[in-house]
Amino acid sequence: MKTPAEFADRNFKVECSQITLRQGGKGTLAVGGPGELWQDDDGQIQFKIFVSEEHYEALNTHRNTTKRVLGQLVQEEDCFTLVAETFSGPVWTAESVFPNRRGGLASGVAYGYIHELLYECQVPMQSKAVSATIRLPGKVSFPCNQGTETVTKIGDKEAGNSWNLNSAEHTHERFKFRIHPEGKNTVAQISMQEGPDPLILAWRLHESLQFVLGQELSLLVIETAGDGKMTTRLRSASNSKTKGFIPPPLRFQQIDPRSQFWMMFANYFCAVIALANAEPHPISQHIGSVIESTAASLGAEVLALTVAVEGLAGLTTSAQVSDTSALSEELNAVKSALVGVSLSESTRARVIGALEAMTNIRNSDLLRSFLKAQQLPPALYKSWSRLRNAAAHGGGLGGREIEDVIRLRDEVRMLLYSLALHLIGYRGLRTDYSQQGWPDCQWPIAASTPTSSTQVSLVHEDNEGIADSPEASPSQAGGIENTPDAVVEQAILPKTEAADVSNQEVGSNIVNQTEPLGSAQDGACEPSSPTPGV
Repeated sequence: MKTPAEFADRNFKVECSQITLRQGGKGTLAVGGPGELWQDDDGQIQFKIFVSEEHYEALNTHRNTTKRVLGQLVQEEDCFTLVAETFSGPVWTAESVFPNRRGGLASGVAYGYIHELLYECQVPMQSKAVSATIRLPGKVSFPCNQGTETVTKIGDKEAGNSWNLNSAEHTHERFKFRIHPEGKNTVAQISMQEGPDPLILAWRLHESLQFVLGQELSLLVIETAGDGKMTTRLRSASNSKTKGFIPPPLRFQQIDPRSQFWMMFANYFCAVIALANAEPHPISQHIGSVIESTAASLGAEVLALTVAVEGLAGLTTSAQVSDTSALSEELNAVKSALVGVSLSESTRARVIGALEAMTNIRNSDLLRSFLKAQQLPPALYKSWSRLRNAAAHGGGLGGREIEDVIRLRDEVRMLLYSLALHLIGYRGLRTDYSQQGWPDCQWPIAASTPTSSTQVSLVHEDNEGIADSPEASPSQAGGIENTPDAVVEQAILPKTEAADVSNQEVGSNIVNQTEPLGSAQDGACEPSSPTPGV
């Protein structure tokens, strides 16, 4: 089926022998007729039905008598299900369609927009294997470890060939992954011998790519196979012209010879695939909110960043938090002392409520415990707290200089990624955004370097009042011990097997070997130059 590739290139248009709209809920209205489906210049899916006079009158009556209350959700009876039978054979369906009408008093057409078109067919499948293919608009930048050779022939004679390092593969014990360009767009494919619902597989693939690439990715086409059926979903393009982007957890260049980048991808995918429902994984929700916020403003990004750090801290274990039994005894003594104090009932209730709240483990407590356990600079907590209080309590960024805000943001971003990498169990190279020049370093720190003696000890009270002590930013306090590699070992690109995870054949030849990386003399790569972002 060429439809997915044509749709990604915005060349989708099909003529239909019959398109039927059926009212949802308890409604009984059904209208239909010949028509067509197509993409407009903005990538939106549209439909048009040439309905009969009887159906046109019924649709007119329905729209004129339907009352919608502002501020309330659209009722199920106001939605329609679309079924389109094409001349070429496939039957496409769509949910939650709101038809409009255009024409005269007695005849006309029904038309409207579609968010997602669905095509499903049964296929013989004996195993529990599942696969998913997603198509992303544009050529997404990612580190490559595979090349494509293009051979040009005139008749039976080879006229020339070209080789391009433009794709990547990663084989894990649980899955096989590949990403490569296709025309003007990018295709990512993943397969598992046994896995969840294929659509969940596609969502988790999308979440994992957004995390390691640090950018908001639109989904144009989703192809899935499993449970004895193959499904194709065509999705209207997003109306947003601006996509969010943050520096990724590990900065990359064109080549990733040791597959550190894709090992991080594998860790994240294995962590989020454990969630079997259709909702985004909690880690992906927090990371995604930060990425999306960057398309708005610096203030929105700072607020989303600090809230995400607090949310990720809440996902960590509370076992590292010190025992609160001693505190509980002291608070009980205070409660007993209040018995003899003359207070109004409202004041007494507020005081007791405040005392009980002090026994609960807060996300800020988990965050401080995380910093200590991972041997991160305590100054990171102060950086997070300064940004959070200013952004969350309506004070804006507090009139700080832009350089100060950006420094704090980078330090909190480093904290965000530290929490995420801890939650997914990643061990390896990552980028430290709290240090000048954004150097690469090893993670976790606790397993590779002792606690720095230059770390700053901060005294904290509550979010409303932080006792200031002599402060140094993580970049001034030493931060993470950096271990950049000056030399990259000679890499031999792995042999690529046939891509069996897509619903259609990938027509490319994969080259199995490449020359040593770096200079042609000794195969050494110069370390990447620091490119701190603002």
